[in-house]
Amino acid sequence: MITKRMREVVARATVRLPGKGGQGVLVGGNYILTAAHCVEHVCTGAMVLGDYFIERISAGRKKYKVAPLAVEPVSDIAVLGPLDNQEFLHEVERYEAFCQAIKPLVLCRDEFPLRKAFRVHIRTHKGGWLAGSARVFCERSCMLVLEPDGKIESGTSGGPVVNDRGELVGIVSWSTEGSCGLGGKYQGSASRPHLTLPAWVLLEIPAP
Repeated sequence: MITKRMREVVARATVRLPGKGGQGVLVGGNYILTAAHCVEHVCTGAMVLGDYFIERISAGRKKYKVAPLAVEPVSDIAVLGPLDNQEFLHEVERYEAFCQAIKPLVLCRDEFPLRKAFRVHIRTHKGGWLAGSARVFCERSCMLVLEPDGKIESGTSGGPVVNDRGELVGIVSWSTEGSCGLGGKYQGSASRPHLTLPAWVLLEIPAP
């Protein structure tokens, strides 16, 4: 079971994306991971690189400007980071100060047994927690199938899914209500960062 201290670490690392109403989570390398559908980007069906847009995030009462560095619409995951523009040096410094003050989440890189459920915890957009289980149905699947104990409400997208050790195992992608043959009333999915992020990002995120 995830400890109170771990919950506090996850809560501090979770940010809001007010633009489209989603969440994001800070990981190593000063990167924020979120769902692709929570950010503005050109949806071409392939990886989109470069800071074509400025994305705004909020942590508590403070707001920061960041840039989408990589967006993968198919796996529904995106990477946000500091603005690469000389016009926004102050914003870059503010964001870096925020990252230095927050403990990033550890990225879980485990391969889970096929079809065997394991316990997960979802940080909601209202600041609460939703427990449940997750499964992998295909070998090296880039998505986790979630079976939460309650409905994942709109606004929780892009938020962290962690295991009992407080490690990040997924980013909330979508959810639905109603049986899909998995035995639970609620279902959803989460992209697995270590299988969906571009290699250059993974190389800059410290391994546990």
